[in-house]
Amino acid sequence: MIRDAFQRFSLRMDLLLARFDAHTIRASFEKLAQGRWKPELLLVAVCLLLYLPGIASIPPLDRDEPRYIQASRQMVETGDYTRIYFQDHFRNKKPVGIYWLQAGTVNLLGGEKVKDLVWPYRLPSLLCAIGSVMLVFRIGTRLIGKPQGLMAGLLFAATPLLLAIARFGTTDSTLLFFTTLTQYNLIQIYLDNREKRTPKLFNAVLFWVAMGAGVLVKGPITPLIALLTGVSLAIVDRNPRALKGLRPWLGVPLLLAIVLPWLISIQIATDGAFLRDSLGGDFGKKLVSGQESHGAPPGFYTLLMAVTCWPSSLLIVPAMLAAWRTRRQTATAAICFCWVVPYLVLLELVPTKLPHYILSAYPPLVLLATQFAWMENREVLNKKIWKGLHWLYRTVWALVFPLTAVVMLLCAVPSRHHLLPIPAAAVLALGAVAVARLRKRSALLALAGSIPLLAFMAVVLFGLVAPRLDPIWVIRSAADAFRQLQREQPSRTLYSVGYSEPSLVFLAGTQTKLCGMDMIAAEYGTNMVALLPDAVANELPAELEKVATIHGINYSKGKFVESGLYIPKADGHE
Repeated sequence: MIRDAFQRFSLRMDLLLARFDAHTIRASFEKLAQGRWKPELLLVAVCLLLYLPGIASIPPLDRDEPRYIQASRQMVETGDYTRIYFQDHFRNKKPVGIYWLQAGTVNLLGGEKVKDLVWPYRLPSLLCAIGSVMLVFRIGTRLIGKPQGLMAGLLFAATPLLLAIARFGTTDSTLLFFTTLTQYNLIQIYLDNREKRTPKLFNAVLFWVAMGAGVLVKGPITPLIALLTGVSLAIVDRNPRALKGLRPWLGVPLLLAIVLPWLISIQIATDGAFLRDSLGGDFGKKLVSGQESHGAPPGFYTLLMAVTCWPSSLLIVPAMLAAWRTRRQTATAAICFCWVVPYLVLLELVPTKLPHYILSAYPPLVLLATQFAWMENREVLNKKIWKGLHWLYRTVWALVFPLTAVVMLLCAVPSRHHLLPIPAAAVLALGAVAVARLRKRSALLALAGSIPLLAFMAVVLFGLVAPRLDPIWVIRSAADAFRQLQREQPSRTLYSVGYSEPSLVFLAGTQTKLCGMDMIAAEYGTNMVALLPDAVANELPAELEKVATIHGINYSKGKFVESGLYIPKADGHE
């Protein structure tokens, strides 16, 4: 009986999916690409659907995001837009660009009225993610055609790594935008030279301006990618003048004019500590060792792309091999290959590895995968290593949605709305079956069918499930309990022992003390609220009593949390 029911279900699904074929998908994208603003409006609408859920309801994600947004909030609070502080400590790891963008957004939206909310600090990331998607569309339109560029834009918008960073207030989305903008203008100049046209002054100026903005966001990364791409193109074309028209005589002074005023100011303000800490202490250490336990062997990013560049990862291996073989014949292959490979090789050699480092190499990968799928290329992989890697990518590709459905079911246990993830998981599982069947008929169908399923997943996971997972948001629970006490007495200050997560500082206020028991004893007073693990409760002064219990999981450390909020008994809480 079960087998008959499954066969009937399979037959009905096949009848439904039979309405779709590669020709229909191409015709649909060609129709959507018509009109002056139609594709752009579609891309913006899809991006908002993908990135807005959870932007206001998910707490700051430890540990990087709250460090950025807290430093930006302190700029708003103090009016000091030169030095970068986290509480009383200099934060000399990254340049000022992201802090200016976040603080400027907060000031535009109301300053003091919104500075304690998390979503204004995330808006620059969201807008830069949308801008990056639009640039992928523009590059794709120039290289492979407008319908293909539209599809590449949609695939890139739905890439899981971009889905994550677009809604969090870190440097990654902003760096992606300025790097892609730099590359867009580099490509325009390269194509003009290749097609015997005079490169436009506008593209040269925008190239250097975008590079300067990238330097202000994350130092040398944007210039490094542009340099690697430019040198590789000159080598592939065997033409040292492949990028004639960049006008460095104009661009380098422009770049310095963007970067140097703040750099000189911060060096003076910190007595030379900024460059010493950022280049020598942060960037330099990442080049020689796995910093902060983030080391990994070479090959890490190559394997990780199977998930983080999904669904385009289905075709990355054959598409890259095809690009290698045609790199001297077609501009698209040369540009995309020279953009990806040198940067990927460099990252694989650097000891410190974090998943988001590779994101700036994903636009050309998505473009190559789109072109390969659009042409229905049947190229056979001719070496075992490439066949094996392609098999691994296809296997991981097929498992992404089923595993996500399982995660949703697991999320039903701690969620306040226990039944919410269950129907979502069922829909996702059915969609995974449908996409798997489409893949057997055409890779183009599988890629196109993945986009609405990813949109559904983003809305459910980020907008509905994640904000309600109270057991993992213990810092939010502690901060909410403290804010409740603060309403009764606004002068209260939170003292945290054992919990030094930076999100606590943002959620509970800049004056929050991350301290030890000695400070509790030294600064004991009626305005004190202490967040303490239950394990050290026997060390408390007799005058403190527990007024709130905090239980859950500290996801940053992977440990269960059993703690409480304590206040002096003299405050009248008997």
